[in-house]
Amino acid sequence: MFSPFGNIVEVFIHQNPTLSLPEKEDPFFPLQKNIITGYRMAYIVYRLPSSVKDLLKLKPTEISPLILGKTVTGLRRWVARYNSRLVDVSTLENNVKTFMTNYEQAELRKKEEEKNNDGQPDEDGWITISRK
Repeated sequence: MFSPFGNIVEVFIHQNPTLSLPEKEDPFFPLQKNIITGYRMAYIVYRLPSSVKDLLKLKPTEISPLILGKTVTGLRRWVARYNSRLVDVSTLENNVKTFMTNYEQAELRKKEEEKNNDGQPDEDGWITISRK
């Protein structure tokens, strides 16, 4: 879309307008990038400054926005974002059951260890005395 005005060196894509460059990715430890959805801001770096001058000569009505796919905006976007964050009830129940099962097993192991260690000296030679 912008290549007719000159050689493009690089394109930076951001969620919102910004003055900073995106973080460089470490080749050994690549970052997990979030996929940007909805509107995006693209910063185009041309090889020659004259390319930018040629682009700025265009009237805003001569450039049409690049739209890929269906764009959800406004209240529908907020509702969709909110609904996507909600957890399914059955998934939540399974997670809670798994957590409680693991917790109860850990508590039983802890009580068994306490029973087995009553009256026995620990590694420093101390004996723990409890009410039981």
